Amino acid sequence: MRFPLLICRLGPNQPNITWKLSNLSKITEKETSSFKFGGFSWKLVAKTIKGENQLVFYLRFDTPPEALHAGESAENTYNSTSYSTVSPVNDGILTIYFVMKANGGVVHREIQIKSLNIEKSPSIKLHTLRQNEIMELSGRENEFVVNLNLEYTYAAILIHISKNIDKYHQNKSVGHLSRDDVCAVFRNLGNTELSFAQEYALSFVSTWCKYC
Repeated sequence: MRFPLLICRLGPNQPNITWKLSNLSKITEKETSSFKFGGFSWKLVAKTIKGENQLVFYLRFDTPPEALHAGESAENTYNSTSYSTVSPVNDGILTIYFVMKANGGVVHREIQIKSLNIEKSPSIKLHTLRQNEIMELSGRENEFVVNLNLEYTYAAILIHISKNIDKYHQNKSVGHLSRDDVCAVFRNLGNTELSFAQEYALSFVSTWCKYC
């Protein structure tokens, strides 16, 4: 199996959410109101990590569990010529690519690609502010902007691997996956019908460590 080269672009027409925050050093946990993206509801969350003097920003999946199985939105369908059509409602993984800006400046050098299992780990870490950055931004209002989009093909690949881990547990191509990808695959093993999925998972991570 070869993994595709993804060309991800985030332009002015991509979905984005703007969040204005002040007194960053005093935030324990704060979240936005729900907003729509990709046919689902989401929130941005800012949370202080106790004992580490860090403020972490998350994108949190906020669609109610009962809505996941309603199948109401046509936007919730993955289309891929290489893999069978699958739906995140039934198959568990969403892949998002994003860029985050703080006061007009990009905080990541490159577009970030991350995946989440919407039922078992429904949050994606967007960015971490260290203590010196928090102090620098405290005492004024700050504008955080996150540009978002869904990467359907990548999510379809991860779902395919999780459902066929017996075929990929010794494939050196899995070394191209990120740690985040591997976690998404593992969390999705509950959706596979393989009786020995956990055994294959141990071999999978061993292969990944060898070739990553």
